[in-house]
Amino acid sequence: MEKQVRYAELNDIPDIILLLKAVGKLHGENRGDIFRGNALRYSESEIKDFIKTKKMNIFVSVNETDQVTGMVFCEFKTVEADNVLLSSKTLWVADACVKEHCRGEGYGKTLINHVKAFAKENNCSRIELNVWDFNKGARGFYSGLGMREQRHIMEFIVD
Repeated sequence: MEKQVRYAELNDIPDIILLLKAVGKLHGENRGDIFRGNALRYSESEIKDFIKTKKMNIFVSVNETDQVTGMVFCEFKTVEADNVLLSSKTLWVADACVKEHCRGEGYGKTLINHVKAFAKENNCSRIELNVWDFNKGARGFYSGLGMREQRHIMEFIVD
C-alpha cells in the first residue's frame, strides 16, 4: 500500500510527543551545551492548539493501518521587501522526524514530498530548515532529496 501523509489529528498526539522526545534527545546528547536533554519543544496543549487552529501545520506519515510513522511541523514565514531583501513567502520546517524503526522505508521522503506540494499550493518560493552539523544522517537525507545548503552559522566556544 502507498504511504500516506495527512494532517495530524488529536489522537496522534502521543506519537508526535514520542517523535519530539527523540528529536530532543538527539540534540541534548550532541549539544548539551545548548539543548536541555529530553525537553519537549512544544507542550501537549500547544500541539493541540496547532492541530485545531493550524497556526503550525503538523503533518504525519502513516502506514497501512494508519499508525503514525513520522511527523513534520511547518509554518509560513513572510519577508517584506526592504533595502536588501526581496519579499518572499517561505515554508519553514520547524521539526521533522521518522520513527527509528521506520527509517529507510520511504516515510521521510513521502513527508518531504508532501511538504513540497503543500509549499507550492500555498505559493511559497522555497522550503527552509535547519540541520545541525552533528546530524549527519539528516544532512545526507535532505541533500539526497535535492536540498542544498543556503548558509552556514559558525561559532567559537568561549571558555
